[in-house]
Amino acid sequence: MSATEVDSSAGRDMLNIPKLSVVVLNYNYGRYLHECLAPILEQTMPDFELIIIDDCSSDNSLKILAQYELDERVRMVIHSVNIGFVDSLIEGTNACRANLFTVISADDVVRQKDFFERVIKIMLTREDVAFCASGFDRFDDSGTFEQTVSFDRDTIIESREAFERYMTTQTLPVIHSGVVINRKFYDLAGGYNPSIAAAVDVTMWAKLCALGGVGYVASDAIGWRQHSGQMTAHPGRLLRDARDVFTGFSEACDLAQANGLPGHSLRRPALQQAILRQAVVEAFGSSQRLALLRSLAALRLHPQLSFTARDFWVVILRVTLGRRGFAALRSFKRIGSLSGGLS
Repeated sequence: MSATEVDSSAGRDMLNIPKLSVVVLNYNYGRYLHECLAPILEQTMPDFELIIIDDCSSDNSLKILAQYELDERVRMVIHSVNIGFVDSLIEGTNACRANLFTVISADDVVRQKDFFERVIKIMLTREDVAFCASGFDRFDDSGTFEQTVSFDRDTIIESREAFERYMTTQTLPVIHSGVVINRKFYDLAGGYNPSIAAAVDVTMWAKLCALGGVGYVASDAIGWRQHSGQMTAHPGRLLRDARDVFTGFSEACDLAQANGLPGHSLRRPALQQAILRQAVVEAFGSSQRLALLRSLAALRLHPQLSFTARDFWVVILRVTLGRRGFAALRSFKRIGSLSGGLS
């Protein structure tokens, strides 16, 4: 046995299905567990179950988790052998009883107490909503350093617009923690792919956008923690990740085409986004070296798509010129454009 389930809700009527299932994945994040779990259990919408999966932590996680065992909404799965993130993720989604479920990493934070309530309201408005995301902030131990909110009100984006936004632009950014998924569409998308590592969520959102609408909570409701304990990258893994996203986006285009969306016409820009979108984010953040390595991985995977992609050259110029040099280049181009327009 690789896992032991401790069900603190023993005797609960299993036919009393909650509105929402929440999965928290933990591996050696004991120092963050209180900050993660307390806001979940304090939500204004109480009709949910909380499934905590500990993947054989070696820190003080189990001691912290013991403090939550008496809450009747909590179920715990304690692994005696480490099985990894993706297998734990799939195990968690399979354990969910509700039709709507979400997965939250134990190092992330739900910022707002009415988050579940707002999500459920959106998801129950229409049956064709495949998933609901939210704005988020990125933070580290020193505080928040970036907020991302794409809309000014809670909304539902139609499948075609969501697909185009997510696949070909950076105007619908989605992080994994806190995304609420409709089980029906999750199954239609084939579920999380166990053969994919870091890109397992990115490819899932692509497929779900091809299948249904997307709900959006217009606030930075999720805190996405950045820290040194997260998975690191090396060239071999970056190439594998680029290949995984490329394959997943290609499959999403096929799904979109079958669903009456313009999957064929969007395939080229979507695949260019697939292999370069993260590099662009990193190039304008604090990971220029990683952005360059990711761009080189994209070039190695598909030279023609990379060389003809605007984002590839944006990354190269941003990394080589630096912030000031790139800003100067953009100003020069704007001046040249204005001059040309006046001549």
